[in-house]
Amino acid sequence: MRRFKFAALLSLILLAAAAAFCGGADAAPRSMSITGVPGYERAWLQYFADGEWNFMWDGYRNPGSIELAPLPTEEELTPFIQSDYTGHLSVEVSYAAKLNPVWGAYDNMQAGRYVIAVASLPSKEWDEALQSSDTAVLIGGDGSSVSMDIDLFIPGGVCYLSSNSAMTYPVRVYVMKLTHTPLPKYTLTAEAGANGTVAPAEAEIEEGYSQDFEVKADEGYLIKSLTLDGAAVKEAEGLGTYVLTLENVTAAHKIAAEFEPAPLPTFAITASAGENGTVTPSGEVTAEQGAAQKFEIKASEGYVIEALTVDGKEDEEASGKESFSFTFENVTETHTIAATFKRAYSGGGGGGGCDAGLGSLSLLALAPFVLRRRYRK
Repeated sequence: MRRFKFAALLSLILLAAAAAFCGGADAAPRSMSITGVPGYERAWLQYFADGEWNFMWDGYRNPGSIELAPLPTEEELTPFIQSDYTGHLSVEVSYAAKLNPVWGAYDNMQAGRYVIAVASLPSKEWDEALQSSDTAVLIGGDGSSVSMDIDLFIPGGVCYLSSNSAMTYPVRVYVMKLTHTPLPKYTLTAEAGANGTVAPAEAEIEEGYSQDFEVKADEGYLIKSLTLDGAAVKEAEGLGTYVLTLENVTAAHKIAAEFEPAPLPTFAITASAGENGTVTPSGEVTAEQGAAQKFEIKASEGYVIEALTVDGKEDEEASGKESFSFTFENVTETHTIAATFKRAYSGGGGGGGCDAGLGSLSLLALAPFVLRRRYRK
């Protein structure tokens, strides 16, 4: 005699439901086959009794009270399958009966202990199949379902079942054996150079399933290269983070990542000069963050700097000089620098400036001739 206890199935139901809720489709079997063992289609003709051996469902004496049930569907069995059954699942049904309400029976199928009693065996193979079964399930007429404990098998077609839940008629009863064949597994490894990570570093994946690897550079770095089995993954280069997905895994794989410093941000400095002078360099000058950028301001010959404006504000120190140097230190934003120029000397009030002086010298040069003419007279 073998005694099977399936109280743990209740927890498996919760696990399966949680996996489904979280989108864990990978927790379901990759494939499933559901078949009836030879003789299962005749077992229902016998008796199904309550714990007191009241044969309310009797294929001989109560026609219509019990009939052959169709095999369960994958969807109906999913809540009762272990979450780690991800390969191929073979379901061999040894008993499939549909219990209908009959006169004198309960309003619904009560929680409690029940008995399958086969008066004449369909076959020896069927009896062995029944005794090797490890799962029993009730499915109510309202779609609800619950697992049953298989308390005891007695050779010769007797099986004791018990349930903690009442079920609505008609109730389908299934006794079956689940055989899981795991899929081949493959090892995926990942290596990361300095200044970055690849997670996970290793994973063992069943054939046909997928695995994500997150490649992430440390702050201030970028992905320099990413290879899968030696082949470059070009789209990852230059990114701070990249997720590599290996789909439908059918072989072992190796991932490797290298990282490099990220280029510093750059800022534009716009330099301009008016007529009669230059600002060097000129135009739009690019400077890296934190760098210094020097500008030379130089007036043309005969001119001086009239005004130097930096970010809209005049630098008075440059005014009136023929040349001037200005440096933006520790650049962290965009800037502008502009210069205008003027003549080095300009005419004005009293002395008349350069032109007036030249006029006076010309008059002095003529003075001896004027005096000489007057003396001769």
